[in-house]
Amino acid sequence: FFFVFYSPACTMASSSSPAHTFVPVVPSPVSDSATVHVKDQSRPFWTGYQFKCDKQEQEYFERHKLMLVRAFQAWGIIRLIYDTLLPLSYLSRGLAPSISVAYIPNVVITLIMLLMVSCTSRFRKYIVLIISMAFAVFVISTGVMVHVQTNVLVDNALKSHLPRVVKRLATDPEALQELEDYLTIGVSETAVREASWNVLPQMLLLVHTGLWRSTMMSLIAIPIAFGVAIPAFPELLQRHFWSPLVLDVIVWGYLFGNLLMTTLNRRRSFLLEYCFQTALETAVAASRQADSILNHTLKNTMGDAAGNIEMFLDTVDSSTDVVYLRQSWASLRGGMRACQHRQAYLHLAAQKYKISLHPVALLEFATELTSGRQVRLNVPNVTVLLDPTLCGLIFDNVLNNAFKHGHPVNPDIELTIECAADEHE
Repeated sequence: FFFVFYSPACTMASSSSPAHTFVPVVPSPVSDSATVHVKDQSRPFWTGYQFKCDKQEQEYFERHKLMLVRAFQAWGIIRLIYDTLLPLSYLSRGLAPSISVAYIPNVVITLIMLLMVSCTSRFRKYIVLIISMAFAVFVISTGVMVHVQTNVLVDNALKSHLPRVVKRLATDPEALQELEDYLTIGVSETAVREASWNVLPQMLLLVHTGLWRSTMMSLIAIPIAFGVAIPAFPELLQRHFWSPLVLDVIVWGYLFGNLLMTTLNRRRSFLLEYCFQTALETAVAASRQADSILNHTLKNTMGDAAGNIEMFLDTVDSSTDVVYLRQSWASLRGGMRACQHRQAYLHLAAQKYKISLHPVALLEFATELTSGRQVRLNVPNVTVLLDPTLCGLIFDNVLNNAFKHGHPVNPDIELTIECAADEHE
């Protein structure tokens, strides 16, 4: 009778976390400590510990909706098989058809709910309510089945298994009534024991679903329903009924404890992940903003430096050797060009870059790319369609590798670009 449920939970790192672990240094949306208290962020117990923030509650439900749908589908299939095979076994044993007919509503209700959840996506947002209704309906149905089984099995025992005893006691109504009462006690005890096993799958489904407002209402409605139903079924008031009932209450309490812990663990796990995700998004947004400011500042600074160098080169004597100064000026212009392409590089790193072809004068493009570097060009003076940002990044890396890994003292670099003939031209 004891089942242990493990729900996915997020384990927080302790204060002695390993080195090189990235932790965004931003204020936490919940608290600055590593501990997140679900109850502080949730509504009261009778609401199913719903989050006070509606956005959090909606994201929590969306995250677990598919899991709940799959669990309900699995439960529904098992329920259909059980409620179909069991009545067939009763018919094969020669019992009255009424005991088998009593299972038809269960089969119809289960089939309708399965079709609603499986074939129509709009009903999936009500999956918790559907599970709660299924739980309540089938628990009440189980109580009805106890009454039906008791009457049918007692009648079957008297007619099929004890016909001679009934015949001998026909002249003694009191003895016959004592026999019926004795059989009713034994059969009802067996029926209640089977009903306990019959309710168990519904309870396991409810535990897996967790604590919500509708599931809480179902749990409260069950004791009320039993309180109303027991006086209507005299056979349930026999003293032998209370022994399995006490055991059922113990099992119910254990499963309810698991339901409560499952809900708290899931909500704690979600809240930890939600807080970390919010903090991470805040850190990333702040980092991007700082990076944008730094990029803009560097671009302006390099632009000022390149402008000053250019003004100096315009006024310097032509006989003065300013080769390295011109190379510095060209390098600054290359840095400015890289800053202008910052967004393109971000999209490229995120694998979201979209190629944009433009007509480009190839010789002019290569000359600007190699300005400030001692590179011989072997490039045709033609106009081609290419992505200047992407090709500029590729050629710039090629040239950097050539200077870095080529001859360390006197690198002899030549850039050759050939245009293949267009077969469709």
